[in-house]
Amino acid sequence: MNSVNKTILIIEDDRILLEMFDEFLGRSYAIKAETNITDALKSLKSTAIDAIITDFHLGTHNADTLIEWLIENRPELTSNVIILTGELSIRSKHHNHIASVLYKPVAFDKLQTVVDHMFDHQHPEIGQ
Repeated sequence: MNSVNKTILIIEDDRILLEMFDEFLGRSYAIKAETNITDALKSLKSTAIDAIITDFHLGTHNADTLIEWLIENRPELTSNVIILTGELSIRSKHHNHIASVLYKPVAFDKLQTVVDHMFDHQHPEIGQ
């Protein structure tokens, strides 16, 4: 797998955390960074995205809003969603469309491992 050819959309409303994820994962992947669902949906409409890492709570929306949009518009991405949360348990009605849930604070090496594993174990026709 050539990871530099993969683009990850990171959605995080904490700008400092977003910059840290961008810097860390940007060593291995192309990164598109957004701070809210509205801008993330615009990016999904205009940019080739292979995976999404998103905070569960984003202002007045949560990750379920994003996943519902993906199911309708970009179903090939629904198995490539990683949720970040500070809650010990999240209640997503779309748990079968989440590749992984990571709890904040997220160790960067753990995040890298989860992303690499997700790409290494996907179907060959997805994300290529």
